Amino acid sequence: MLGTVLFLDLLVGIWLHLHAPQWITWFLTHIPVLGLAAAAWGIASDEGKDRFRAAVQRLLQHRRSSQGLVAIAGAFVLFTAFCSSVQVRALDSGVRTRLRLVDGRPSRDELPALRSAPSRIFNHLTNPVTFSVAILPIGRRMWVYDGRLASAPHLVAPWVPTRLTYPDDFDTLATLMVLPPPQMTGELQNFTPTLTIRDGHDTSIVLASAQLSRGLAFGFPDVSRGDSADARLRAKAAAYHLKDARERDSTAAGASSANVAVTMQLWTPAEVVLTRRPLVVNDLLRWELRKQNGRTITDTIRIAHATEYLFLAP
Repeated sequence: MLGTVLFLDLLVGIWLHLHAPQWITWFLTHIPVLGLAAAAWGIASDEGKDRFRAAVQRLLQHRRSSQGLVAIAGAFVLFTAFCSSVQVRALDSGVRTRLRLVDGRPSRDELPALRSAPSRIFNHLTNPVTFSVAILPIGRRMWVYDGRLASAPHLVAPWVPTRLTYPDDFDTLATLMVLPPPQMTGELQNFTPTLTIRDGHDTSIVLASAQLSRGLAFGFPDVSRGDSADARLRAKAAAYHLKDARERDSTAAGASSANVAVTMQLWTPAEVVLTRRPLVVNDLLRWELRKQNGRTITDTIRIAHATEYLFLAP
């Protein structure tokens, strides 16, 4: 029975060290208590020691005590098979964000899990953040994100904590904004072309498809819709009109603020299209645009920024 007590004590200590380090100090308080007990034992009378030995011997020989201790040890082992943890540690002490632990894989099909995902404030006071997770003995696949960064899905298994380093183990989430040229406005009134986004490495995987009636913002789960005050967008809108003006041997009036404003209304706010999986920086994508004459224009784009622009040619 004494061996069972020591085994249970060791088991609990190891599990708390791995999955709940914030509780390990509280757990270790029994060590100084044992030290005080040893000191008291040294000054106790022989008669008192004999009575204590006899009481402990009766307890150890009691069948129900042994069965109860074995049952406690078995229950704890069973508990550890259904409980694990995900731990996120930040390298930057100045980090300030909110982390979400999401069940399953990053996919638009998992939106209910995303909306109900538990969250934790992540800053220098809470670093590292620990999520306690109920699992099956075969494990449970989960991922972490904070609106800007997302981790890959990890299999959370019993006993072994899943440890992530922020931001090294995370990818930067991205939005792909597809913007039609203003010269396409007339065509859009008669026919709405279809734009398809595919995985650049495996083109059989369709990430999203939508009607290009205005600016489109592709991404998941958080998508930027664009800003009408974006200087880069306004400069590109002006460039479209300047080109038209030059081709007509006209003046730069084609790039008037009124024309730019109309183009910005076409582009922003963009219509949000959720992709099959998150888009991340360095993603390679293939896009296909099916036009009114049945011709399909296709090309690839490498996402280099958190908001990447695809300006379609006139």
